[in-house]
Amino acid sequence: MVSEVAQGAGLDPERDPDEKALSERLAAELVEAGYASAEAGSSGFLVITAEGERAVGGGQSPSAGS
Repeated sequence: MVSEVAQGAGLDPERDPDEKALSERLAAELVEAGYASAEAGSSGFLVITAEGERAVGGGQSPSAGS
């Protein structure tokens, strides 16, 4: 969920309206970068993509070259 991503980034979107806006921006940027996918009508759920898994796991992304 978006709130779990925000909390992992040290934000508290449930209590702070400014941090809620930041968490929504963070989620949008993760989707835009290709690290996550937002399902239509999913009500705040994000799916981590394979590219996002590699980025978090420290693996090399295909665009980084070999």
